[in-house]
Amino acid sequence: LREGETVITGTCVVPVVLHEGDAIEADFGVLGQISAKFE
Repeated sequence: LREGETVITGTCVVPVVLHEGDAIEADFGVLGQISAKFE
């Protein structure tokens, strides 16, 4: 593992790079929905 690399295990979605001010929403069907804003 090199500096700046990320290890992600157990995810069911593709990782997304987020920055300050970004907002994101995800809908997982019967599992529910989630939203977040990064400040």
